[in-house]
Amino acid sequence: MDLIDSDYQDGITSQSRMELEKLSCWQKENLGEWSVVIGGWAVWSYYPKGFGSRDIDIVLPEDKIQQTRIIEEYFPIHEIHETKKSAFSEEKYYAKKIFYADEPIEIVFDLFYPQTPRPDNENLGFKVDWTWVITHCNEIPLENSSILVPTPSLLSTLKIIAALSRMEEMKGKYNDRRIRSKLWKDYYDVANLCKYVDVDDSELIQHMNGMGITEKHRNQFLDGYIERTDILETVGIKIDKISQKIPKPD
Repeated sequence: MDLIDSDYQDGITSQSRMELEKLSCWQKENLGEWSVVIGGWAVWSYYPKGFGSRDIDIVLPEDKIQQTRIIEEYFPIHEIHETKKSAFSEEKYYAKKIFYADEPIEIVFDLFYPQTPRPDNENLGFKVDWTWVITHCNEIPLENSSILVPTPSLLSTLKIIAALSRMEEMKGKYNDRRIRSKLWKDYYDVANLCKYVDVDDSELIQHMNGMGITEKHRNQFLDGYIERTDILETVGIKIDKISQKIPKPD
């Protein structure tokens, strides 16, 4: 199994979920609307028996003033700080330091801006406009709040794109354990969506076509399960079932 198990210990994911709920509550109370959660927590919201997530991936509201308030008002008072990826890099991200088993760990807040489409860094031909998740989302209740997440068909499409992009990235970094772990989790999330969530076929095809997923991409994604049969065993689903749930794009 390529998954880094320690990232998904309940002592870590429960703290991440608490941060997610606090952010959601604050946005609704202070902004009147809130960000759309994508990634692992979005899949978990549809199937809470699956793995949660350590990190929090969100598409910010379209209003730039609200974006600024989240980053400059909410983040500092909740000890979420801007951090450089390395001493030699200008790339920055936002993270909160937590502790698990007396060890410091970061919860990373990955922020996506509606006005900035997802870059196709791997040149796979994918086109993702983040405003789509704002117009195609559901409100899912949590224990102390609720979150907005993409519809199952849109979420499935985003997860397939994430997996294919990571596969391309991994070609030059096969020994990068974290990339392999995230790729495993992408495949695991799609398997859970296929088994436990009602995904609308026509909407899925529409999103796949709109984002540039071809039949070749679809087949390449499905072939990835051949190398990851442990995911099929973990979820309890056969590759044929996943293939049926992910129709061929037009």
